[in-house]
Amino acid sequence: MCTCKPGYSGDGKTACADMDECAGGSDNCHAEATCTNGDGSFGCSCNTGYAGDGKDCADVDECKGTQNTCDPNGTCKNDTGSFGCKCGSGTDGDGFGCADVDECDDADLFTCDADASCRNTFGDYACDCDALFVGDGKTCDDLCDVALDDTD
Repeated sequence: MCTCKPGYSGDGKTACADMDECAGGSDNCHAEATCTNGDGSFGCSCNTGYAGDGKDCADVDECKGTQNTCDPNGTCKNDTGSFGCKCGSGTDGDGFGCADVDECDDADLFTCDADASCRNTFGDYACDCDALFVGDGKTCDDLCDVALDDTD
């Protein structure tokens, strides 16, 4: 009795042809792997974003290690099979590139005292009291009023 070797089909006597295990669905590759047919066999390799031997594949956390290509002012979020980046507060962009937002250019983005000026800093802003005023910039008091209160 003649039979074809594993990975081949036919009657074993006159012909044996390569079986395409990938097309026939007889492979045992992981759902997140690619099957590649070979002569009398097949191979499995994990898809991008996954690691393993092709029969077992696990999600790679791209946010750990050197695969994280987010901007230093952005944050990385791992997704199944991939990752995404988001810019931090006070910056704008796609997460792979983040630029400073000048809060002082838009009165809706900063809150300084009426007697203070806004000073942009990377990712934020600061308020500085005007001359003859003292305080933290969010609240400023007239220096003359403060001096009079101290003499009471």
